[in-house]
Amino acid sequence: MINGQSLYWQIYETQDNGAQSLESLISQDLLEKLLEVKTISFEIRSENQIVLDYLVKQNTLKRLMKHIFVASKTESTDRAIEVFGCAEALRNVFSSILATPELIAAPFEALAAYTQAGNDILPATLAPPHIYQGFHKLFSALLMSPKRVQSLVQFLVDNPKHMRTWTSHMLSSQMTEVLRSLVLDYKGRGDDTCKQISALLKNGIIDALAQFIITDAPLECVSNSCQILSQIVSQNVPYLQEIVITKITPVCTYLMNAQLVGSNLLRLHYAADFVVCPS
Repeated sequence: MINGQSLYWQIYETQDNGAQSLESLISQDLLEKLLEVKTISFEIRSENQIVLDYLVKQNTLKRLMKHIFVASKTESTDRAIEVFGCAEALRNVFSSILATPELIAAPFEALAAYTQAGNDILPATLAPPHIYQGFHKLFSALLMSPKRVQSLVQFLVDNPKHMRTWTSHMLSSQMTEVLRSLVLDYKGRGDDTCKQISALLKNGIIDALAQFIITDAPLECVSNSCQILSQIVSQNVPYLQEIVITKITPVCTYLMNAQLVGSNLLRLHYAADFVVCPS
């Protein structure tokens, strides 16, 4: 049996040994071993400069991302995802990711493997949970800064296929939550950024969300799409509200004419949130 005092010293010694080994692990470029250190999140949040200087390196970031945005989890996947949870300390890391097309494209390329090819944006096959978790953790952090939002939006404008991939994964609540943040958290952003986001969504994204409601898309897509569209209207999102309002009529027409039975009746419930949303 371990008493309270011996347990305290075991924890203390484990943390101390881990802290002492950080410099050695970094000098040997042992990323996977570094992620196993129990205090690594604390070291990052404490802005340990040795750790931050290592994490900002492109080679380190490439390896970190490969542990997350990969079909099969590795032993380091969960710990790699946790790193992006230390958002306040990783300002330079996020800047490096946004400045490197290969890095910022990696999450979208991983999701593209589960996306249907074609001109239309169609609901994707569910990706492994860890990919959604990593995307949510990384992009939630990126969207915390208006400057990073501007860089991300510019990347998506230059690479519209990635925005289409993102939209096709609306059956994931985590993907939807981050898209909602991109679209709805407009206060504090510059007018030019708001216009860019509007142009980005008008390029087939709003149409796709509306189509999810009136086609045989999975109910998760219907629910999540309705939430985003209704909130764009109710929150008076600049440059987007008017275009979304134009989608209410075809949705109403669908609701009045569709022959829905069984679980598909839930489409009426979800669509109603959009059709009667206050403007």
